[in-house]
Amino acid sequence: DVAGSARFPRKQDCFCPTYSHLARSADPLGFGRQVPAGALPGVPLRVQPSCSPGSAYVVYQCSRYLLIPPPRPQNVQTAYISRAEALRSFATPANDEIDVLLITTDHFGHGLFALVERVLNQVLFARLKKMEPYVHVGYSTFMEPQACEYGEQPYFNASRGFNVWEYWFEQPGSFRLGDTGVGGAPIRSFQVASVEFVVRNMPIKVYGNTESADPDSKLKRARIAAHRVLGRLGANLVRDKYRLHAIAVFQKWRKSSQHIIGVHARGTDKVVRKKIPPEAYFFILDAYVLAFPDAKIFVATEDAGYWKRFAQRYGRSGRMLS
Repeated sequence: DVAGSARFPRKQDCFCPTYSHLARSADPLGFGRQVPAGALPGVPLRVQPSCSPGSAYVVYQCSRYLLIPPPRPQNVQTAYISRAEALRSFATPANDEIDVLLITTDHFGHGLFALVERVLNQVLFARLKKMEPYVHVGYSTFMEPQACEYGEQPYFNASRGFNVWEYWFEQPGSFRLGDTGVGGAPIRSFQVASVEFVVRNMPIKVYGNTESADPDSKLKRARIAAHRVLGRLGANLVRDKYRLHAIAVFQKWRKSSQHIIGVHARGTDKVVRKKIPPEAYFFILDAYVLAFPDAKIFVATEDAGYWKRFAQRYGRSGRMLS
């Protein structure tokens, strides 16, 4: 508030998606902005985007580093072309020109699995559109001017580099920042897509499947699609340092048991779905232990309180792995 005369969006007033082609409605929170369909409670969801061929919208770069490739040196004088001519040229690219899709994240509250889900779907989208994928997850998320200025990426660590994705993963394509071409072909354009629209129309889903018809079939299709991008045991994208370490750890565990059950329990800032307390898993884990006396329980959680409650029940028996 400025002397009570104006209200400005705060961190808790941010909405997801933070950039979108979807139809807009007045902000139910009372701020002077238009928010995308389904972005906040009370804003109706319309499945079809409101964009049309040739339409455009503004997205902040949200990066401390220049992401757009440097201009290509021009050896010949170029004549001015109209916007219509430019759009026609984009519709019929030359065979020796490359379009780069900048793959990013559109919300600072995503957990690691949600971040990976969005990246994998955008990789599939890039392949569908015959574009060169490049992943950038920096200090700030990508957002439009109407979203809000708060968008710090929670996994960002300056000592590890400016691109969070490259902390744990390899790039899915050959393009690197500063390149003016890929494989000898010049870069024609550098583009971003509406993340929520891509995710809605691509097959990989990490949550919500149990609320739809035939959830097992949808989950199977999602896994098959994800494996196409990741490869066996993540060999296509996961950095060798972490992938080989995980393989070594699991091999050690397998020597003590052939029956390992995994539990992924997110606490702390989980907001998209209702939090599931550790106790809700206990009857399933107890049944598994009863069926397999050598059973081990692999717990993956970012919540120290959750980990402690699992450890209190299974830690003393030596069954718990984490």
